[in-house]
Amino acid sequence: MLVGLTIASVVVFGVGTGFVWVTKSWTDTQMRLQTQQSLRSAIETINREVRLAGVCMNPATQQPITPEYAQIAGTHGTTDTITITSNPACAGPANITADCPACSSITVASVGNFTAGMWAYAYDGDVNTSPPGPTGEYFLIQSISGNTLTVDPIKLLTKHYPVSTSSVWGADQRVLAISSTCTGCNGVPSLTLQQPGGILGGQPLARGVDSLTIQYVLNRLYATATTECDSQTLGTSSLCVVNSPTVAPSIAGDWQIVRAIIFTIGARSITKVRASGSADGYFHLSEAVEVSPRNLIYQQSRLPWTPY
Repeated sequence: MLVGLTIASVVVFGVGTGFVWVTKSWTDTQMRLQTQQSLRSAIETINREVRLAGVCMNPATQQPITPEYAQIAGTHGTTDTITITSNPACAGPANITADCPACSSITVASVGNFTAGMWAYAYDGDVNTSPPGPTGEYFLIQSISGNTLTVDPIKLLTKHYPVSTSSVWGADQRVLAISSTCTGCNGVPSLTLQQPGGILGGQPLARGVDSLTIQYVLNRLYATATTECDSQTLGTSSLCVVNSPTVAPSIAGDWQIVRAIIFTIGARSITKVRASGSADGYFHLSEAVEVSPRNLIYQQSRLPWTPY
C-alpha cells in the first residue's frame, strides 16, 4: 500500500508539474502574441489617422485659420502626443446668417454635409478682436433643423460670432496619446484616442502600447538650416528633422512644411512573461514607421518634392 501511494504521489506530482508548465508556456505565448497584435494595431491606427490629416481643410497651403484648427499639432516629452484635424465630411465653410453671442444654436447659409453627432468649428475671422483674432472653438452638433445647428450642451460655445466675419466648418480633431489612467485601461499603458471636449475621455485603442516618440521631417534641406534641426535624414537629399515643429530649435510656421512623420512605437505584454529578457519582466517589442500625410501641401517654393 505504501509503495502504491508513493508511486501515485509521484505520478500526480509529475502530471501537476507538467500541467502548470504547459499552462504557463501557453500564457507566455499568448502574451507575446498580444504584444505583437497591440503593436500592429497601433501602427495601423496611427497610419490611418495621419493620412486623414488635413482632408477637406481648405486651403491647405496657408497658415491654419486659428491655432486650434491646425492640420497637425502635438507635444514632445516623455511620451509624445499628436493632434490630427480633418474634415472627412467636407462640410462647410458655411457663413453664419445670424449673430451668435455664446449661442446654443447657429444659423448658417447651408447645412450641406453637416450631420447630427459630428464635430464642427465655429470661426470668427475678425482680426480686431481682443485678444487679437481670428478665433474659434469646437462644438458637437446635437441636431439640425432647417439651416440651424443645435449645439450639444456637453461643450457649449463661449465666444461671440458676428454675421459679418463668422462661419462654420466641419472639423474632426483626434488626439493620440499614451495613457494608463483612461477609462478601460485598468492601469495598463495604452494608445488612446480623445476627441474635442474629452467626449471619449481617452478611449483605449491598443492596450499595452507604452511608448510613442514622434519626429517630423520638414521640407527643408538640413545643410542650409543646421541650427533649426534636431537631426537629419539619411540619403541623397538630407532633410531637417525636428522633435516638434515651432519648438526650439525649430521655428515659427514649421507645422506648414511637415513632409513626413516618423513614429517609434513600443508595446509590452499586459502581464509579465518568463524569460522576457527585460529588467521589468514584461515582453517588449518596438517598431519605427514613417507616414506621409496625403492631404498636407507644404510650401513648394522652399524645396520641390524629391526622394530622400
